[in-house]
Amino acid sequence: MPFVLDCSTTMTWIFPDESTDSSEALLESLLDDFAIVPTLWFFEVGNVLKSALRRGRIGEEESFSLVEALQALPIELDGESHHHCMGIPLDLPV
Repeated sequence: MPFVLDCSTTMTWIFPDESTDSSEALLESLLDDFAIVPTLWFFEVGNVLKSALRRGRIGEEESFSLVEALQALPIELDGESHHHCMGIPLDLPV
């Protein structure tokens, strides 16, 4: 079953010290399925990788490899959900 992937879970795949059994199970599930990400995911992942590079957590060559590895995963962009979210008045209690 597809799932919505956020940046924090994605980073557990990149930084082994942040990995959990749950995050590894999600990554493994991509062998048979796919993940859905919002447009913001690309900006968030890029920002984390840039920060990790700047802080010396990863090297430049590694950053390219990580981006390639992420691009190889079955991740699909949900480019429409934000239209629906902002177009519907939310009935929240005040």
